[in-house]
Amino acid sequence: MRIVVPDSTDHEALHDVIYNELCVGPMRAGSKTRYAQITARLVPCGAQGIILGCTHIGLLIDEKDRQLTVLDSTGIHARAAVDYAFETVRKW
Repeated sequence: MRIVVPDSTDHEALHDVIYNELCVGPMRAGSKTRYAQITARLVPCGAQGIILGCTHIGLLIDEKDRQLTVLDSTGIHARAAVDYAFETVRKW
């Protein structure tokens, strides 16, 4: 297994959407399409899944848009926090 990352142009586009739209609003109409295009370009490079490494990206991509396996850092962190809380309570 290897990690596939967007090229520098796509990386800059992703960064722009996160910091100039998702973090501050409003989101431009084409941003969702741009993310989908970038994701699609990663598939021929061997991508089998996408890591949403920024918690804000989940605001842009919903379940029906996902063509690949998606690892959403927000959901992963939330589940880990709940698991930790329940484990802590069980120890009492």
